[in-house]
Amino acid sequence: MLYTLTDNINLYRSIFENNVSGIAIHDTNLKLVEVNPAFCRLLGYTEGELLNLSISDLTPKEDMPRIYKNVENFNLSKHNTIKINRPYIKKDGSMLYVNTDVSAVRDSIGNIEFFILSLQDNHKYKITHQALLQTEKRYQILFENSLVGISIWDPAGYLIEANPAFCYLLSYTEEELSAIRVLEIVAPSDRQSSYLYIMQLRSGELPEFHTKRKFLTKHGEEILCNVSIKGIYDKENNYTGAVVAAQNISEAAKQDRIIWKLNKAMQKSGRSYARLEGAIHIASENLQSQVKDLSDFSEQITPNTPHQQLIDTLQTKTQSINNTLESLLNYTNIQAQNIQLETANMQELVDEVLADFNHTECANIITQDLPEAIEIDKNKIAQLLYQLFDNAFKFSTSDKPLNIHIKAEEQTDYWVCTVSDNGMGILENDRYHIFLPFKQLDTNADGIGMGLAICKTIIEQHQGKIFIAAQSEEGYETSTCFFIPKVIQ
Repeated sequence: MLYTLTDNINLYRSIFENNVSGIAIHDTNLKLVEVNPAFCRLLGYTEGELLNLSISDLTPKEDMPRIYKNVENFNLSKHNTIKINRPYIKKDGSMLYVNTDVSAVRDSIGNIEFFILSLQDNHKYKITHQALLQTEKRYQILFENSLVGISIWDPAGYLIEANPAFCYLLSYTEEELSAIRVLEIVAPSDRQSSYLYIMQLRSGELPEFHTKRKFLTKHGEEILCNVSIKGIYDKENNYTGAVVAAQNISEAAKQDRIIWKLNKAMQKSGRSYARLEGAIHIASENLQSQVKDLSDFSEQITPNTPHQQLIDTLQTKTQSINNTLESLLNYTNIQAQNIQLETANMQELVDEVLADFNHTECANIITQDLPEAIEIDKNKIAQLLYQLFDNAFKFSTSDKPLNIHIKAEEQTDYWVCTVSDNGMGILENDRYHIFLPFKQLDTNADGIGMGLAICKTIIEQHQGKIFIAAQSEEGYETSTCFFIPKVIQ
């Protein structure tokens, strides 16, 4: 029996209309162009209603990326049929879970003209899909409400999705983040190392890692974060993106820094207290000795003792006691006072201090490379310089003119200042304890040995160090060096 073209068309129409499987035809834009009665019954729509809809109207929102991906795969390959398990939205809002055969119909040159869908009920898939949806829903709740910032990035480094905590962390909206690449939110100082990590992530050499990274907020602020990054790979181990979890630890780091500073201050206070306690102990011994001398002298007074001699001796001994008390008071005051930093010109400061001496014309004073701008407590450093110059004049020798050399050398993080003179010099054994309170090497000299102890306190308050150089520069007997950091915290 020979079938005509009309007969064939009628046959195919009969198969289409009377098939127990739901059959639908949609174009490349997913618009439904024809449906059979079984398809209408399955979804609860009339034919007219369905022909005004598209596949996207019948598909849950979360399944649409898969539909678009399938269409893209059809266009990229020559395959014409796939089988998928998927849900459809019925007219009453319930879900229809079915196996779907999708066939692509192509023209003579291979371009897709339309797709044919054939639906078959799949109760087992329905149960599995519902379980997956419940699991996905739970993960979505965790994702949205997590206090940790979580984001998902594609292989090119662009954002796919970010939870509210991640957006809040960087002060961006999710839309703003989607327009920038992942390395752009990393602080410049951490970008190079982050790039190397990402390269290892993409190659699979380092599929996940945990580190600390500085991120850059929308407002340009750098925040330190604990970061966990895990690569996403397909079945062939091809890199398809990454999940980034970040937690701000800047505040914790600040608190740790504050605690560290407090501990350091307490340790410093402890050292200062111990030093002050030692100074008071030495002062009390000196005072006891001076009071005993005064007592011994009073016992030696007789009616024949000349009045003037008595007065002179009493004045000398009481002045000595007063000097000890004043030095101790000055020392304790310096210990108690915090430094007040300001920018100073060291050359100008040296000139101001030297102006207080009446006999500078008898000395050859040389200054070299003194900083024009240095952060110091100007009053306290002036007191230190006065003490060093006073020692140079006090311990000069009469057989040669006094030479004083003041110089500074700039290092990466600090200034090194040196005051040298060609006076009497200091024995090597005395260089280490000359900065102790009331340590006087020459008992015949004026003073009570507190000058260098005060100098040591001033420099330590500037977070520096002071010492007598083991080898003085050529032509000089004593070189006192002190370090002052460029940044004092």
